[in-house]
Formats: sequence, structure tokens, C-alpha cells
Amino acid sequence: MGSDMKLLKNAMSAVALSLAIVGTANATIVFEDNFNSYNGGVGALNYTGFSSTWSVMDGTVDLIGNGFFDFLPGNGLYIDLDGSTANAGIMGHLESLAPGDYTLSFDLAGNQRDASSELTTANIAILLGSGTAASTNISLAQNVGFTTYNLNFSISDLLNPSVVMFSFGASGGDNIGMLLDNVVLQDRISVPEPGILSMLALGLLGIGLSRRKIA
Repeated sequence: MGSDMKLLKNAMSAVALSLAIVGTANATIVFEDNFNSYNGGVGALNYTGFSSTWSVMDGTVDLIGNGFFDFLPGNGLYIDLDGSTANAGIMGHLESLAPGDYTLSFDLAGNQRDASSELTTANIAILLGSGTAASTNISLAQNVGFTTYNLNFSISDLLNPSVVMFSFGASGGDNIGMLLDNVVLQDRISVPEPGILSMLALGLLGIGLSRRKIA
């Protein structure tokens, strides 16, 4: 009886280890930006100094927070998508991606200033004529804090790698936009379904029992 319990414990330990390995291989971060590193950590209106990370393709955006027009303290720097020129901004990032499944996550908050209706469009475009991979329009009330959103998309092997642009654009043009922070692009790695994990567990248990019979 003691030998059986030892075999069972060893098999279950192997299952737990396998599940731990699967859990840690869930996703790989391809790109992330919380905007805290720009301009020496100091906010600036109509900011364009993102270097090669972001391009302001239309209108203007403001780099705010960290004590500078800091409407949501404790979040470091973040982006007001409707800059201070009455011309709402569109900012984008280019990434070269291999075929696979991806998730773009980002935090958006309401404008925190007045009750005007604001709208942000998050768009993922596959360049070189392949169209839009994913797109969403999000509108938030004035006092909504940072909320995380996810966009899932896939890249085929027609072009390897594919050049992808993900962009965030505001509407309104009243110098008061929704706030953007914590943009993260992840490569999703396939995780075995629960049924497969159950089969793995049973297989490991079977190996343990067969070893007992041989012994």
C-alpha cells in the first residue's frame, strides 16, 4: 500500500510539473510601452519625441501624468489622444511579425475633464495590401478609470514576416481626449485543452502503475 501511494505521489508530481511548464509558456511579450521613459519622465503638450517607437500620423497627442496634467495619479506618464491643437491625434507603431496568433492589450480611461462624448479607435492593419486584422471603437464616460482591453488577431504565412501597424486614434478635436497607457503586444502560444491535460495525467498514472506491476 505504501508503494502504491509513493507511485501515485510521483505521478501527480509529474503532472503538476507539466502543468506548471504549460502555464509559464502561455504568452511571449513582443512589444510593450507604458510611456514612462519619454522626455525624461516629464510630460509635454503636443509631444512627438517617441523616436522610432511611435509615429504621430495625424493631429497631435499630449504626454501627460506624473504631476503634469495628472488626472489619474499613480499611473506614471500616459497619453491624451486629443492633443492641444484642436486636432485629435492618431499614433501608430510598426512591428514585423512572424505567422501566429497575437493579442494587443491596452489601457484606456475617460477624459477625466468634462462630459463631452469621446471615442477612440484601436486598429491593427497588416500592411502591403493585406487589410485590417482587427479593429474596435471604444467610448468611455468622463470619470472611467484605466480599463484594459484586448484585441486578438492572427498573421498568416502569406508574407513571412508580415509588417503590421497598430494605431490609436481619437475623435472630437476639442483638446480633451481619452487616455491611453500600458500597450502590450503578446504572441499567444497554444496551450493544451483541459481534455488533453487529463489524458496526460492518466498517461503518467498508467506509467506509474505499469512500473509497479513489472516490479
